[in-house]
Amino acid sequence: MSIILSCEQKIYFRDLFRQARATALSNAENYGELLFSLEKLGNCLRGETSAVGSLGNYKEKICELASKSCLAEGISKDCSEFHTSFSSLYDYVTDARNSVMHEGAFARHLTQHAIEISIILEDALMSEEKQVKDFMVRNAVCAALWQPISFLRQNMLLNSYSYLPVFNENQWHLISDFAITKYLKRTEGKEKRRRLSRKLEDTLELGQLEITLAETVKPEYFINELLKGNWNGLPLCVVSENSTEIIGILTPFDLL
Repeated sequence: MSIILSCEQKIYFRDLFRQARATALSNAENYGELLFSLEKLGNCLRGETSAVGSLGNYKEKICELASKSCLAEGISKDCSEFHTSFSSLYDYVTDARNSVMHEGAFARHLTQHAIEISIILEDALMSEEKQVKDFMVRNAVCAALWQPISFLRQNMLLNSYSYLPVFNENQWHLISDFAITKYLKRTEGKEKRRRLSRKLEDTLELGQLEITLAETVKPEYFINELLKGNWNGLPLCVVSENSTEIIGILTPFDLL
């Protein structure tokens, strides 16, 4: 019996894999979270409430889910020199999971294959979702006019963001890493300290920092309609009905 995942479950597991993939990319031998996510998904697909079991027990259900993405088998046949089938990747990861060798080159290969599995499953999980709210990144980190430039810079570096949204003059805008770089001008000493400690609203009033008017979209908007329009590729601010509250951020990367 196949378990049909709800939209909320799909988004939950998509985000679980994304987070695990980011962890693995930061450390080439850090595959643990990816395998745990895979086991957790398998447990859910089999409708089990007990502790997670071995990957081998979940293959049928997970491969069934993966088949919703053409990346699972179709692309691996069309471009076999570049892609491995999902079934083969799964077998490799299962065998490697059961092996006693989990260090060095062996661990790095395991991590790489687990990342490839994650990418396919993320695509499969979202294959039937069609609205902005299904793909946007929630809990967006925003800038505020009263914050110093040093804090905005810190948030960008901590989170690897290229843009921060800010609400200014009753409209949403984007502050880019490039704009902050231009504003700081690679100064040093007292001048750098002065520029970093200045509040965002002061830099805007003085015309020292450029911000870009952001495109906004409602969470129920359909992705296909969005892509048919004149989207410039910059992050979209997903906003509430009155447009004053930001619900999430959508970038082209989120739709890949």
